Amino acid sequence: GRQKLNMAASTIPGEFILPAYLPGFLEEYPSVRADLKIQESDRLLDRVDEGELRWGVTGGRREESTLEYTPLFVDRMMLVAAQEHARPGQPVTYGDFRDLRYVGRGPRSGTRRAVVERFESAGFSPDEFLNPVARVGTVQAVREVLLNGLGVGFLPASVVSEDLETGRLIELPTEFPSIKRTFYGVENRFIGTPPVVDRFLDYLGEVLPEEGTIHE
Repeated sequence: GRQKLNMAASTIPGEFILPAYLPGFLEEYPSVRADLKIQESDRLLDRVDEGELRWGVTGGRREESTLEYTPLFVDRMMLVAAQEHARPGQPVTYGDFRDLRYVGRGPRSGTRRAVVERFESAGFSPDEFLNPVARVGTVQAVREVLLNGLGVGFLPASVVSEDLETGRLIELPTEFPSIKRTFYGVENRFIGTPPVVDRFLDYLGEVLPEEGTIHE
């Protein structure tokens, strides 16, 4: 009989990472059908917590007794811009963000949270230094705005690898350590995952690079 691989994922894993691995898996298991929903982290975790969803992938974590996380992918956030915003020589510092035309994501986005935490941990107030000239709702929208030359922004390596290869976007070196995000498989520890999910996890284990790091 047909088996259904039901899963949900937040934006980055759902739109940019999992779709790269699904085709190979479905080829290996022709009787499986996949259903991948894109959801905000909070909603996804609620659904796993309530037992309504058996498995999801997200960068968000909540320490709830029901939720169990398995690190799957590590994605590096890159500071990128269109060619005309290239800055010769000097790496970008925290302080530079005061004057940069910065394109950001909404306050609930995991990407935004990761960037804010990096600034706060270095003692720079995000309100003062990360004052976006534009705030846009999705990763894809940030990418489009940057491609059209608005300014600089942080985008995950998994999203911009092709743009960097073609030279449509360039990575700006920063003086501070790179911002990495881990994406986790999440399940309800009291319910567990169905066999078809375990099979998909085994498959990911075989095809993912060491440590699951995507595009160093």
